[in-house]
Amino acid sequence: MESLALVVAIIIYGLLLSGPLSLALSSKRAKRLTEHLALKVIRRIVMGLISFFGISLSIFFVTGPFPIGLKVICVFCFLLNVWALDREYGGYITSSIKNKLRRDPNGPAGQS
Repeated sequence: MESLALVVAIIIYGLLLSGPLSLALSSKRAKRLTEHLALKVIRRIVMGLISFFGISLSIFFVTGPFPIGLKVICVFCFLLNVWALDREYGGYITSSIKNKLRRDPNGPAGQS
C-alpha cells in the first residue's frame, strides 16, 4: 500500500509541476536562451511532452471520482498548460480573449 501511495503522490506532484514548468519553458528568457535551432527544437519537444502529460492527467482526474480539491488543482494545471502552449505556438487564445475584454471607448454606437 505504501508503494501505491508513493506512485499516486509522484503522479500528483508531476501534475502540479507541469503547468509552471511549461510556462517557464515558454517564457521570453527561455526563448532568448534557446535561439539556436537545435536548442529550440529540444525545448519545444520537452515543453510539448510536459504539457501533454499535464493535460492528460488533468482530464483524467477531473473526469474521475476524485475529491473536489484535486479537481480544482487539476483545472488550474490544465489552464496553465493550455496557456503555455498558446504562448509558445500561437497566441490566438490570448489575443481573442484580450479582444473580447477590450472596451470600445466610443460605446456600442461608435463615433457620431
